Amino acid sequence: LLNVDQAAYATIDGNEAFFSHRTFREGVPVPQPALNVRVPLAETGLVDTVHRTRTTAWSTDYPSISDSMPSVVAQGVKSGLVTPVFSQGQVVAAIVLRTVNRWQTITPQMRKIVELTALRLEHALELRRAVGEIRSTLEAGMLTLGIVLEARDFETSGHTHRAAILAARLGEQLGLNTTDLHHLRQGAYLHDLGKLCVPDQILRKPGR
Repeated sequence: LLNVDQAAYATIDGNEAFFSHRTFREGVPVPQPALNVRVPLAETGLVDTVHRTRTTAWSTDYPSISDSMPSVVAQGVKSGLVTPVFSQGQVVAAIVLRTVNRWQTITPQMRKIVELTALRLEHALELRRAVGEIRSTLEAGMLTLGIVLEARDFETSGHTHRAAILAARLGEQLGLNTTDLHHLRQGAYLHDLGKLCVPDQILRKPGR
C-alpha cells in the first residue's frame, strides 16, 4: 500500500530494542539488525528518536541524517518512516518502514496510515493485557479455592497446582488449542470442588 521495500516491528525493552517481526520486498536486503538481535536504544537511530519524542519520525534522505545507523546506510536505505506504538501510555515498540536504493517522499497521508495502524496495535495490546490480567485473577482465585480444599481434606500440599500443570502438559501433547488449554487448566483447578459438599465425617473417615 505504501510502496516501501522493508518493514519491521521493533520491540522496545528497557534501554534496548530489537526486531521481533520483519518483511521485505524480493530482491532487496534483509532488514538490519537481524531478528531478535538486541541493540542499545541510543544506537537505533530513528527508533530512538521516536522513543524520546513519542511522535512519528521520518527522513526522505536517510543517509544524511545525523543519527542514521551505518549498517542500514550500507544496505542502501534511502528513505525511512518510524511510528511509535503505545501501551499504557509508554512507547513499547515502533513500526519501521524503509525504501532501498531509491528516495521516496514521506507524505502526510503515509504518516496518517501508519499512525492509524499503530493505534490499532495499541488497542490490540491493551486488549491482550486486560485479558491476561483477568485470566491471572481467575486462576489465582481457582488456585486459592483448591488450596482451601487441600487444607480441609489434609491433601498433599500443592496437589491442585500440580494437577493443573499436569493437565496442561497432557493437553499440549494432545494438540489442544489455546482456548481449550485454558479451559482444561480451569477444570483441573476445580477437580476437587465437590468435596465442599461432603460432610467431614465422610471426607475424613478412617480407612479407604
